[in-house]
Amino acid sequence: MFSTRGTTSHILCLPARSLMKSPLAACGPDITLRQAYEMMRSRKIGSLGVTDQKNKLLGLINFSTLADAMLIQGANPETPVLKVACKKNQTVSPDTPLWKIEEIQHEQGLKYIIITEGDKAVGLISQTDILNKLIACQGILMTEIAAATTFTELAAFRKKIGNVANEARDTNHRASVALKNISEFHLAIQRRCIELTLQEMESDGLGSAPTAYAFILMGSASRKEMMLNPDQDNGIIIAEPVPNQQWFQIFCNRVNTHLDELAYELCPGNIMAQNIMFHKTLHQWQQQITHISHLPTQKAARWANVFLDFQTLYGDDEIASTLSKHVQRELEEHPRLLKMMVQDDAEGQAAVGWFNRLITRRDSAGKGKIDIKRNGLRIITDAARIYALKHGIESRNTADRLVALVRQGVFEVDFIKAISASFEELLDLLLEHQLRQLQKNQKLDKLIDPETLSPLQHESLRIAMRTIKQFQERLQVDFDTVTF
Repeated sequence: MFSTRGTTSHILCLPARSLMKSPLAACGPDITLRQAYEMMRSRKIGSLGVTDQKNKLLGLINFSTLADAMLIQGANPETPVLKVACKKNQTVSPDTPLWKIEEIQHEQGLKYIIITEGDKAVGLISQTDILNKLIACQGILMTEIAAATTFTELAAFRKKIGNVANEARDTNHRASVALKNISEFHLAIQRRCIELTLQEMESDGLGSAPTAYAFILMGSASRKEMMLNPDQDNGIIIAEPVPNQQWFQIFCNRVNTHLDELAYELCPGNIMAQNIMFHKTLHQWQQQITHISHLPTQKAARWANVFLDFQTLYGDDEIASTLSKHVQRELEEHPRLLKMMVQDDAEGQAAVGWFNRLITRRDSAGKGKIDIKRNGLRIITDAARIYALKHGIESRNTADRLVALVRQGVFEVDFIKAISASFEELLDLLLEHQLRQLQKNQKLDKLIDPETLSPLQHESLRIAMRTIKQFQERLQVDFDTVTF
């Protein structure tokens, strides 16, 4: 898979020396496994560099390599670490930008990167170090959003989406991580919108909620994969029936209205909390899940492909967790719904045809273009969701689900690497496309004209679509061959 990303800027362009922990905690080559373990435990560190008398780096040990040496290799605790637990680790210079380090860690599955000058170790950077740096730089804006006192103030923050998206793309080498950052921005605004709505209802004499509830999100919002212009996909789970049901109807109507005023458009399919179809008590939701899992239909499968990614935005998460556990139990006992969800997914086809040529739309609205969501991203997210539900994986985010499927042994590493790379490729193309539209004050869409892409981007898109087609075919084979 080719990468179309240019040079990033801002935080991840900082050199390694700006973030590395220095000096590197190190030990000599003759230290035993037992001594290394006790040293790391007493210092509360997760790794040690192994160096010779001239401070030349020989490798790295951590709790994982120690466990592997003793449990897998059967080494004696008094064995020197150099013989059984010291691993050659990736090294970079102090001038290496953080984006490059993050890329190496991701591609090679490394938690630590050692910084060296010449052949001498001078510091260490972990995945957590980079993540904490990014979080710290985001915190100020989130704090300001949480402190907003009016819907007008929130609307002003919402208009900053272009700046937020550019910053997220610049400071994250993977588009899926950038979308998580963008999504956190959207979620902070929507969460504060609910808080202001509750204050408004108190001021209007409507009082507080008569019972506990969970205001939930579905679709891209629940997966933290929101682009620049997400519409509303939400619902509500009410803990128990109450006499004053009208309170919740007023509440949901106001939340949906205020979100629309903040440029989160009303869902065209009316998948919103104000709709009684997505406005139920916990027991009613459980009954519905039980019914569609026992007697699945194609309509129910389509509904499930939308609803079953639900996550709590505001309220009592334990209520949503209870429903989620109910879903998992029902699908374990009655998995036919999953097979029908696969059939629903098959209605969308990857935009690649004979001889792996890209296929564009022929209708007047999108002639000559490819719907990156419908004919690419949605196929991956649907497949990842179905596999995750089948194997009891709780993650909602698509990239996280793909990683979890490898950890569970469902897929081989190389296959998921190809799927993940395709997912990142399409996300990045779409994010770049929408940022360009925003800059030109154009209506945002998910339609990309292949003829406007560079040769490298065009080839990357073609390879991505071919890989997605293979993933969809694998999904269909895996579920068609199983009798439920």
